[in-house]
Amino acid sequence: MKRVGILILNFNSYDETIRYVSNLRSQQDVELSILIVDNCSPNGSYQILLETYASTPDVTVIQSRYNGGYAYGNNFGLDHWANEPLDYILLSNNDIILDDDHLLAILVREHQMLEHPGFIAPRMFVNGREYQKHQAWKLPTILDSYFLSTRITFGIAKWLGWSNSYNFPTEDDTNQPVDCLNGSFFLAEKMLFYELGKLDEHTFLYMEESILGQKIKASPYQNYLIRSIHFHHNLGTTTNQIFSRITLQSYWLQSTLYYHRSYNGLRFWAALPLYLLFLLWIPETWLLTVFKKLLNR
Repeated sequence: MKRVGILILNFNSYDETIRYVSNLRSQQDVELSILIVDNCSPNGSYQILLETYASTPDVTVIQSRYNGGYAYGNNFGLDHWANEPLDYILLSNNDIILDDDHLLAILVREHQMLEHPGFIAPRMFVNGREYQKHQAWKLPTILDSYFLSTRITFGIAKWLGWSNSYNFPTEDDTNQPVDCLNGSFFLAEKMLFYELGKLDEHTFLYMEESILGQKIKASPYQNYLIRSIHFHHNLGTTTNQIFSRITLQSYWLQSTLYYHRSYNGLRFWAALPLYLLFLLWIPETWLLTVFKKLLNR
């Protein structure tokens, strides 16, 4: 059996992590090694997780030096595993549900059958349905980022039929080459993470997957969406509980600017609309929140 390392980043959500580890340990026909990286949670998560898995040999709990975000926390775990004899590594959120006990074995088998595979992932389901908007997408241009900046611009893009998301027929269960995969659940051979230089730590949150997509595009590898299997994702439950909406959107803005400047050669004048759209997003979000509260009353 292939040995698969599951790297789970935890921040303030030890209960969700414990639930997910229990779910993972029911997987069949793969040898699992689970590494939980607590990203300096202030609520005692690290100590609780340490005590929970003190006598569980296939689960290791470590704590990062500080909370440096998604890329830093995962890289901290990858550094810990640098000399670990693993065949594959799967980066995963803790808000995942697997309802197929052979999903990881199937994912590994599919990887072995692909030509020059980079990162691969099953379809992502949210609320029981395939969520094509965020499961895989084409490398974003600056125009894509403009449209994604606010609900108004996104609505305009949708009306124009402009989107960098892939839109596969629901009944299509063939493996599909894609540029970028959602960072909540994806797998690759262990050596690939280190060959690509791991994740770019200049982002705290968001755009990490697009940066990996850029690295894959410059390599001989190809990312794939494995459409014959799926996982369930409680999308955004952890981040929405921890951060305010404005803080999250500011992270998105900072990461988007970094991505386009570093990987697409973005000029200053082309960045200005992103700042202006961020200023539009704030009253738009406030008005929508007030409207929803009034409707609930």
